[in-house]
Amino acid sequence: MPVSRRRFLKSLGGGALGAASFLSGADRLFQMNAWADPTGGPYDDYKALVCVFLYGGNDANNMVIPYADADYQAYKEARGNLAFEHAALLPLKAADNTTTLALHPNLTGLQSLWAGGKLAILSNVGPLVYPFASRNDYLKRSVQTPYQLFSHSDQQAAWQSSDARGSATTGWGGRLASYTRSPADSLPNSIGINDGDLFNTGIGASPLVIPAAPTELSRALTLNHPGDQSPDSTYRRMLENADNAQAPTLVRAAARVMEQSLQSSTDLSVNPTITQSFSWSGLGNQLLQAAKLIKFSKEAGIQRQVICCSMGGFDTHINQGTTWGSHAGMMQELGTALAEFYAATEELKLADKITTFTMSEFGRTLKPNGEGGSAGTDHAWGGHHFIVGGAVRGNILYGRYPQMVLGDGDDADNGSGARGRWIPSTSVDQYAATLARWFGVSESDLLALFPNLKNFDTADLGFMA
Repeated sequence: MPVSRRRFLKSLGGGALGAASFLSGADRLFQMNAWADPTGGPYDDYKALVCVFLYGGNDANNMVIPYADADYQAYKEARGNLAFEHAALLPLKAADNTTTLALHPNLTGLQSLWAGGKLAILSNVGPLVYPFASRNDYLKRSVQTPYQLFSHSDQQAAWQSSDARGSATTGWGGRLASYTRSPADSLPNSIGINDGDLFNTGIGASPLVIPAAPTELSRALTLNHPGDQSPDSTYRRMLENADNAQAPTLVRAAARVMEQSLQSSTDLSVNPTITQSFSWSGLGNQLLQAAKLIKFSKEAGIQRQVICCSMGGFDTHINQGTTWGSHAGMMQELGTALAEFYAATEELKLADKITTFTMSEFGRTLKPNGEGGSAGTDHAWGGHHFIVGGAVRGNILYGRYPQMVLGDGDDADNGSGARGRWIPSTSVDQYAATLARWFGVSESDLLALFPNLKNFDTADLGFMA
């Protein structure tokens, strides 16, 4: 039953929602509605995009590895003591029955998803302003390069905004959420779990941020900030004017969404149940919360959501290891959590409606920064990424895998000190636009969401059905 205005005002006396929440954070709840693109929603089906951002710069060279003999030997020679033994790798048999690539030994769950056609790999993708026709275009700087290459914060912003020029203040996930939001939705459809990143920030709007499991979703979505609720308070006056046609648009929008949020808290008095088990890990707990949120949102009639989870620790300058070490542990957590989350989407009967994908600010150098057991890798550029879901055209590598050659081919480095920093063959804009088309963005609106897309020949990379 919809919350009446009288009931909503009465609830303020109990401290469920107060002035402090409005002034110090409830803008996260109403700005998305106030700024929603009128062309967005409602839709006749549910869809969600779930981003997993790998903070620190993931070493994709040891995540997706050459398997064919000649390519593997080139990898092993350049990689040195960080190379896997061939027998330890998890081979990926492609749709054409060839096996040219393999996964990190700890990604067994993803090997199964690949075999089942639910996992695609996008190779050597990264921030670009324009494509590089050749390596010389980069070396001679005849084509504009991304702003502050190899910088953590700047490249995180480039990935999350799809703006390699370094000028964006919104994220492409937030813009996509604003575009697809329905005014009737009871929650913002841009949601960060544990953190609100640039990725989820829309036009004049911040994401709703909720804690990961084991925090119950009902508690995560309940505001409890009692503030000044006297009859003359700014907050009460705002609500009293919410139905006034002369009141500012944002005031009316705030009241509507706050009413919807109160109703959501009421609806969530029972925590949604997911029977699929999740590992007790940081990412596992975030994705469990995402699954619960999706279950609630689908039942509440919300039809589009953009959710962001994350892992940290990928800045592996030291102690990276192979089958042991920091990177091996993170690969175990990532592969297990992604496989568990896909199983949860099957439980919800929404596997073809939910697409999970990875991002990271950059890859890492092919050549390690030392020869001992404490060696690691340094900041690079292009990397490989996973796309998981029932609507994914899986069992296929998209893009072009880089040549395992130092100081030539795809390497942005030159000379005797070349380390293997791959010049991307695919842009973040193309990656994001392919997901956005599946999400429901029209062809005519893709350029509004991704202004740099016009610089690239292909807007759809083909990995979504």
